[in-house]
Amino acid sequence: MRAFSAIVPALGWRLALAALPLFLATSSAQAQGVSAAALFERGDFPGAAAAYAAALQANPSDRDAELGLASVRLFQNDLTVAKPLLDSVLATDPQNVRAGRLLAELQRRQAEAGRRTTIDGAESVLPFVTAVPLPVVRAKVNGITANFLVDTGGDVDLEPALAAKASVATVDSGMGNFAGGLKAPTRSGKLKSMTLGSATAYDVPVHVFPTHASALFPGTKIDGVVGTTFFERFLTTMDYPHNRLLLRTRSAAASAAFEASASDAHDAIVPCYLVGDHFIIAPAAVNDATGLFLFDSGLAGGGVVPSNALIDAAKIRVDRARATTGFGGGGAVTAVPFVAQRVSVGTALQRDVPGIYTPQGSPFSLFPFVVWGAISHEFLKHYAFTMDFDAMKIVLQAPEDAVKAPTAQQIFDAAFRRLQSYPAPPYAVWTSAWHITRTPMGYYTGESSSVEVDRYALRLADGMENVSDPIPSGKLPPALIEPEFLGPFAWTIRSSVHVAPAQNGGPMMVPDMAGLMTIAHVVSVAKWPYSLGGNATGPADAAPPVELVDGHQTYHFQLHPREDPQKHNLRDLWIDVNTYDIWKVRFVGTYRPVPQAPVSPTEATVDFRSVLGCWVVTRARWTYESSPILYTFDVQNNEIGLPDTLPDWLFDAAEYRKHQAAGEPDYLGLLLERLRKGKG
Repeated sequence: MRAFSAIVPALGWRLALAALPLFLATSSAQAQGVSAAALFERGDFPGAAAAYAAALQANPSDRDAELGLASVRLFQNDLTVAKPLLDSVLATDPQNVRAGRLLAELQRRQAEAGRRTTIDGAESVLPFVTAVPLPVVRAKVNGITANFLVDTGGDVDLEPALAAKASVATVDSGMGNFAGGLKAPTRSGKLKSMTLGSATAYDVPVHVFPTHASALFPGTKIDGVVGTTFFERFLTTMDYPHNRLLLRTRSAAASAAFEASASDAHDAIVPCYLVGDHFIIAPAAVNDATGLFLFDSGLAGGGVVPSNALIDAAKIRVDRARATTGFGGGGAVTAVPFVAQRVSVGTALQRDVPGIYTPQGSPFSLFPFVVWGAISHEFLKHYAFTMDFDAMKIVLQAPEDAVKAPTAQQIFDAAFRRLQSYPAPPYAVWTSAWHITRTPMGYYTGESSSVEVDRYALRLADGMENVSDPIPSGKLPPALIEPEFLGPFAWTIRSSVHVAPAQNGGPMMVPDMAGLMTIAHVVSVAKWPYSLGGNATGPADAAPPVELVDGHQTYHFQLHPREDPQKHNLRDLWIDVNTYDIWKVRFVGTYRPVPQAPVSPTEATVDFRSVLGCWVVTRARWTYESSPILYTFDVQNNEIGLPDTLPDWLFDAAEYRKHQAAGEPDYLGLLLERLRKGKG
């Protein structure tokens, strides 16, 4: 893929389609294979590999599973595992086109690894001739000095004039795919040598076609493009902050040494996959959309190239009135600018990143798995960007004088401001499925479990909640009416409305929201009431570690109250590193299931997600001790609806009993049924 585009763009994406052996398998082992294929299609390669392996264990003759697993291992550059899988398929089906293409790419990588490569000294340090609008380096090809644009989205490309001057014999290599889905003919050949700094690669495959890259550099002639098929021979770093290209000898030892050195808290390290001969694929996020992206450094003036799906998922607004026309390898391309609010790769985060959208098409649909778009220059230029094809990771290192990552205090404040930003609807209704486990304590034995479903109505103005079960008559059932304690909107209520805590030894299942107070429309955060991870100085010095929660990268806060542990009851927070959404919380308190029951110490873990535009608790787990039984509650909140209004009598115990005595129908049951039918 070529993406050298200027603000008045000259895009030049190119896809070597013949070198893209990526057709999706549908396994004959339906239970395992379909699941594996679905995981593969959405880009969950570790999950797909496990599912394909399970299919093979169940049915060793499942050739589709062998091909699927071989694809993933090839993406992971694990050639020793991929090759016998492909050999097995081809032994029984020599005409299998997909297996043949996969094997051809595997053999290409083996051939590249066997070709001669040298470096004088520990590493080659090559300064950029210019870095604006994209990095350019001076190279020697067959002994001829030439200027090459650096682009991880491609292989090695020569302008026809340089190919002729360097006496490169070429053959027709078909049509190349360029920006906007356009096509143009290309030729291929091989250089005897290519030298960058003190690093030389021999027998370098190249493509020959007009790149149009010189249009980006007035007064500077660009003779070609150097990309991933050259860089894969080295441990390569595009060091944007220091305007240089670093090439080190590629080996497992060099990879391990580099990975050990790239352990600073501000360095982002994420797994990557090598697809085809030059596509570097890795996870990233644009706004709230997370998935796999192509890391293509060659987009001048842009940090993101979106697929159509990303435009919708990330809620990107494109400015079609500012559309421009540029020229790439396939001809004229329309480019529409936009700005992404957030782009992140691991813990590396940039805000307000410019992007370019090509409405006439993009190459991402050519992949047989979901690729959301490309991450490019305007994001990468803030980092030293390393491609490690032994560890199969990309590393983004910020310069020492760069803006430091947010402190724990800043993350904590931002998380509760984010929570405050979500709407608090006037009313809510839902059902909750209670999965209850009863475990005898002491010398008693025999565990039992059950599932109960309750219905709820909530008035968020004061947190009053109506809880009931339907009765066979269809009339108003008995209901428990009191302030909500741990339903879907507990955190929304506490972040916007003061709900008085229980007194006189009552249950305390109220999350600690006292640090966040709203005065008019101004949010202020109280002094930090916790220490972080046992650090007596508090959390102001460094951010907490990053962990994965349901596919989201999160800061994990381990909190210890400085005083009043009953009031400051938070113990763990998992906060999204990109959006600052709170995905998971653990806190302590006391609880009783009904008003007359004894109060028991407990701790609760709750999970959140967005429902109807609100940030709600979708699952909560906690315990209750009533000797000799330990109860474990796992409650899942379902069927959440947000009616515009509910009658006040639902939240007044005395008034509710009057309606109940009058034999009125089950108001909440009828409302939930209408909502299920889409008529509420």
